[in-house]
Amino acid sequence: MTYRFRIISAASQFAYSLSIDQHNLTIVAMDGVYVNSYTIQEMYIDIGQRYDVLVHMNQPIDLYWIRINATNNRDEIGSQFHAILQYEGASDADPVSVYANPMFILDDSTPLKPNK
Repeated sequence: MTYRFRIISAASQFAYSLSIDQHNLTIVAMDGVYVNSYTIQEMYIDIGQRYDVLVHMNQPIDLYWIRINATNNRDEIGSQFHAILQYEGASDADPVSVYANPMFILDDSTPLKPNK
């Protein structure tokens, strides 16, 4: 199963990174413009940016951390935020998934091109 997430940065001071443990994110649109799809494991989102991202629910039934970190101070208290992605049938306990250093990151040098 695949879900489309529409991510909008409502930040006012800092950009942030977003990832979902053990899941890839496939960007299909940026700021309302469809782009050639680009698959990553973590994305940086600047103030006011909008992304449409596909997430394939292809992992074992479990709970997975959604991690959001302010990019300027990743290690400071208050700069990390978490949510839980819960597959149907998973327990109600906290996730035990761990953050993996991503191999494919969306940043300012990523060549997203409009889809024609």
